[in-house]
Amino acid sequence: FLAALEEALGERPRILLSSFDWQLLRAAGARLTGRPLAPLAEAETAADDLLAIADDLDAWSVNCPAALADSELLGRAERPVLVYTVNDPVEARALFDRGVAGVFTDAPGRLRAELGART
Repeated sequence: FLAALEEALGERPRILLSSFDWQLLRAAGARLTGRPLAPLAEAETAADDLLAIADDLDAWSVNCPAALADSELLGRAERPVLVYTVNDPVEARALFDRGVAGVFTDAPGRLRAELGART
């Protein structure tokens, strides 16, 4: 799998590798040195576990659901916190106001238009 991933990525340095499988992400980081990594967390993941793996991986960001992106995590992350999957502009605005660096969405055009209209 990692050989195929390495071949598929080629010389594209701006691709963020992110996964719920932290062991696979660790292996990808060892093989694909210099690639930005981001552990994905589920709502029931402990913030300490997410931050520990992010430190271990020297992750570029941590990616989590909104329920995990509280002020404690945001204050301790020392890297961008990206939240998935946010389709509601009100929720997105609240997350950005809280300090989240970015969101994953199913409707980027609509969300961008809505957020731009409210700034």
